[in-house]
Amino acid sequence: MHQVKHYPTPLLLFTLMVVIGICSFVLLSGDEKATIVPVVTALIVVIPSMAAIYRRNGGVPFDDIGALYLSAVTLYLVFPIATYLIRGMTFTPFNDSRLYSAQPGPSEIAKIEWLYVIYTVPCAVAYLYFGPKRSSGRTRLLQANKHLMFWCVLILAGIECFLTAFSTLYHLSGDNYDQANRRLVEVYNSIPLLLKQVHAHASGISIVVEVATLVFLFHEYNKYRLILLGWLVAESIVVVGGLGSRSPLVWLVLMMVVLYDHFVKRVRLFTAFLGVSLFLSGYLLFGYLRANLQGFAPSNATFLNSSNEFEALFGSAFDLNRRVEAGILTPPPLQVHIADFLAPIPSQLLPFEKLDGSVWYTRVLGIEDTGAAFAFGVMAQSAIGFGWKQLLILGWFTGYMLARLQRWYKANSTNYWVLVTFVYLEISCYWLFRTSAFYFIVLVVFNVLPVYLILTFLAARSKARPVLKTATRYFPDGEVSSAEVSH
Repeated sequence: MHQVKHYPTPLLLFTLMVVIGICSFVLLSGDEKATIVPVVTALIVVIPSMAAIYRRNGGVPFDDIGALYLSAVTLYLVFPIATYLIRGMTFTPFNDSRLYSAQPGPSEIAKIEWLYVIYTVPCAVAYLYFGPKRSSGRTRLLQANKHLMFWCVLILAGIECFLTAFSTLYHLSGDNYDQANRRLVEVYNSIPLLLKQVHAHASGISIVVEVATLVFLFHEYNKYRLILLGWLVAESIVVVGGLGSRSPLVWLVLMMVVLYDHFVKRVRLFTAFLGVSLFLSGYLLFGYLRANLQGFAPSNATFLNSSNEFEALFGSAFDLNRRVEAGILTPPPLQVHIADFLAPIPSQLLPFEKLDGSVWYTRVLGIEDTGAAFAFGVMAQSAIGFGWKQLLILGWFTGYMLARLQRWYKANSTNYWVLVTFVYLEISCYWLFRTSAFYFIVLVVFNVLPVYLILTFLAARSKARPVLKTATRYFPDGEVSSAEVSH
């Protein structure tokens, strides 16, 4: 007799969100209504979609790329609007400089919000329609050459030595994080192009190698859990103690959560909610404290009126749409629109300059080579493209692409390289919204493919057969089946 589990009903949540939307429309004032209604509209679609994914996976779907992506896109919409409302629908000098300068009213803010909705709704619908309709269970089986773990550790050590030597040789350290970034831009402008390319992609490659290493460690979690804990603690000390980039720690936490879910056990809903809340709060608080402790933010800036990544992305969308509507934006060159497709081609082989949206935008703002930059993203892409029609198409395409990727992972989850690739793309999926719609091309060609080729070559030389262990498959209703696999 299997234990019956009760999951949130998508239809019930949809009805509840519609009721909340109607109440918001009736009870709120005109200005508040203009900004809140688009958010509620997005939540009417996203929350029931998340409930459907939850039911389909039999628990919190940390290994579901669509769930993570929809959560990220929703957060990019909800957070800047929530802080905007808390501040009394105004922007302070400590907020995004573009938004502070323009001081857009609620109706102008709402225009950008509706663009988010136009993108999010077809993305959610396409993912639910084309994605897996039910859980195929979870398995701990792993087909991989265990000698790869040795090579992964060796490559990680090599990359770290290279990055440390580069930083020391070119004096990349600064009085604070902001100065270090400016110094890096100066160095990039003075070193050979090939060296710049190698350094720029070394960090991305190291993330893939970290995933490849963690897969082995989590596959034998009970044996290596102290090593995993030590790794996490050491990374936390380095990042927090040095007040440097928070990205390495964020990547590591995301990798560990996804692999814990895959190999160890599902995380309870309350635990997941608490953990995600603390993670996001810590992420934002660290950036705020770093800016204040290192002295490159105003001393009287507060947590709610300080600029952040979510507001910067919203600011880029607003600024570019405003420039287009005013007719003061010079159309970007063709390569900006197809930057993701040109990225795999070495710059040395092209007769023209490779130029992505974020670099082009710094030229529009006149801040190129200063170390300053703003997040670009699909909202900004649509502003210089075909507007809301482009967002509608990109939202649907992204939902479809992620659904196919999720199906591929579920059908081949015992394959080592499928698991490594999927985990890396899942924790990187927010780049599809934050940077550009086809950014997976860049990630696969420059980060995944080199690691695959190098490790496959080294594995072939080791002449060791894959090691297959007991496969344990878990189903949403609690059923467990095991099978011994041998060669």
